[in-house]
Amino acid sequence: MDRQRDALHFPRPALATQILDGFERGLSYAATIFAPRRKGKTQFLQFDLIPEARARGYLVAYCDLWSDKDHPEGVIASALAEAIGDAGLLRRVRARMFMPRRRLKKIELRAGADGAAAGVEFEHDPDIMLEELFDQFKRLAGGKGLLVIDEIQHLASRRSFENFTAKLRSVLDRSRGEVWSVFTGSSQGGLTALFGRTKAPFFQFSSRVEFPNLGAELVQHFADRFRDITGGEWPVREVLELYRRRGQSPLYLRSLLERCIMAQESPEEADRYVWSGIVDQAGYPALLEELSPLERLVLRHILLEKPLYSEESLAEMSAKVSEQVDVPRVQTALRRLEGARLSLVGRVGHADPRIEDDMFRAWLWELEQ
Repeated sequence: MDRQRDALHFPRPALATQILDGFERGLSYAATIFAPRRKGKTQFLQFDLIPEARARGYLVAYCDLWSDKDHPEGVIASALAEAIGDAGLLRRVRARMFMPRRRLKKIELRAGADGAAAGVEFEHDPDIMLEELFDQFKRLAGGKGLLVIDEIQHLASRRSFENFTAKLRSVLDRSRGEVWSVFTGSSQGGLTALFGRTKAPFFQFSSRVEFPNLGAELVQHFADRFRDITGGEWPVREVLELYRRRGQSPLYLRSLLERCIMAQESPEEADRYVWSGIVDQAGYPALLEELSPLERLVLRHILLEKPLYSEESLAEMSAKVSEQVDVPRVQTALRRLEGARLSLVGRVGHADPRIEDDMFRAWLWELEQ
């Protein structure tokens, strides 16, 4: 995970300090960061939180559960193995006696285009192996371990992950005060399934950390970089309007800047290229096609902030799908939109549902025009 500093990265050092200070003061043992996709969570982890944690002496294991969606246990085990391999020589020698030889067949550390990587080969159950790797990670950390898991809500997406999720909770519970955890998630529904219900596997395990949208300060940051690179001025007011219209995604803004520089285009000209590319890459048209007519209507009502269960709304939906639509049918459609597979809609507590992906919402608004 050690990477060169990204020249375009907008740092959030105060947020990294807030999380780590909370751990060190005993205020919490785990923190969960929620934000929709493409809001800069992973960059924050890579360039702010993890470097600050390492500067404070933490041994850090990082993984992204979307890197191998079928094998979350292997993803986390590989992250632990990589952290063990990256630990200093003295740490490794001191912990060599604890190397899990019985069930671990091989840890292979290798160099690649993206830096160091670790492969783990198991002789038996990787769930059992997780405990042994975690024990060694904990010993090497010497009371200052940090496990960072990106897209933690993926563990709620399949029933087949339930046993492993319970095992992970158990391992982390036994390591409180020695290993801390930071999770990120981009689905309210998935995070609620993991953390928000009484019977959820991580119920009351983690504190929630706000990850606010960046606004004019990010546009100004990129305008400064534009001046540094080209010597010219980026029109902040015009770009800010585009940025807000496109869902306030740092990914969009960065792509816009790069296009303006490389193609020597105005923001309006670059926007047409950048936005169509993002929409195509995200697959928004295909995603909308996948929904049933009723699901699309429910999504539209949420977009327009219209009540879902009023007599007027039910009558409108019934007329448009040419069959009777009642409250249970709307609830079924809403559950699918909220489900971990689609994760298009989310809500906190009893709040009204909202479309989680701000760029998807912006694209849907375009269709309404």
